[in-house]
Amino acid sequence: FPLFDLNPHARFPWCTVIFIVLNLAIMGWLSQEGPQSTINVLYSYGFIPQRVSQLENGQPLVLQVEQRDHEGNVQPRRPKMRVVLPADAPNVYLTFLTTMFLHGGWLHVGMNMWMLWIFGNNVEDRLGHGMFVLYYLLGGVLATFCHWAVDPQSAIPMVGASGAVAAVLGGYAITYPKAKEIGRAHV
Repeated sequence: FPLFDLNPHARFPWCTVIFIVLNLAIMGWLSQEGPQSTINVLYSYGFIPQRVSQLENGQPLVLQVEQRDHEGNVQPRRPKMRVVLPADAPNVYLTFLTTMFLHGGWLHVGMNMWMLWIFGNNVEDRLGHGMFVLYYLLGGVLATFCHWAVDPQSAIPMVGASGAVAAVLGGYAITYPKAKEIGRAHV
């Protein structure tokens, strides 16, 4: 588990910082919402592969979702919550982007943003601010598309910046193959 790298960068990583702050702010806002509101946000703005498949017939996707308490535990005695998701193309395709800014919890967002902080600064320095934003977003969209290709009928929302962060890690590994990071156990 890397704590930091020893690869210097020349420019301040504005876009990396903005992505991190934005993800943490959204997680902070979401953690203040009640469980039902959180479920609505995750299902509306998280990526659900079945919604793409539903575009053909134009019918909304209707899901029955377990209700949860404030700790996230399923409440089996409470009736399932009905979530209706429209099958209009702009809303469905927008989730390819919005899913990157939602996370399943603080550990999830923390790990993604930590990796982005360690490796994103050098990739942003190498690509420039504008190209880094495009690279990051394209990496996340491609990862989301791959998820859809693997399981197009899944009704479970996929959330997180892991695909975009994986693209950044791949870019770092290719660009700086001999860079050292500190914190990894040496065996």
